[in-house]
Amino acid sequence: MSKKTTPLDLKLTPAVEEPAKSLTLPAKIVVVKWEDIQSETGWSEDLDPEPPVFNTIGYLVTKTKRKVVICDTIPGNGTITVFPSGCILEIKEIGTLTE
Repeated sequence: MSKKTTPLDLKLTPAVEEPAKSLTLPAKIVVVKWEDIQSETGWSEDLDPEPPVFNTIGYLVTKTKRKVVICDTIPGNGTITVFPSGCILEIKEIGTLTE
């Protein structure tokens, strides 16, 4: 007896915005509150774990419906972190770097 399978319909939407070439001043300083996946190996008693939640601070580079990009250094765009929008719980602007 064979099982009938249905292919997944994975439609990816490209970003609409032009990517930033280099971050310039003034730059927004933000805290991104986000949740991550969690995986456990071995035997586990908890069959309903919660995803871990984190806060990451950085300079806002790009914000679209699909993603949020921050970096840790200006100028030069230092370390870049890309958050898929689906994992973001909240974004707070905590300041602006002007000089």
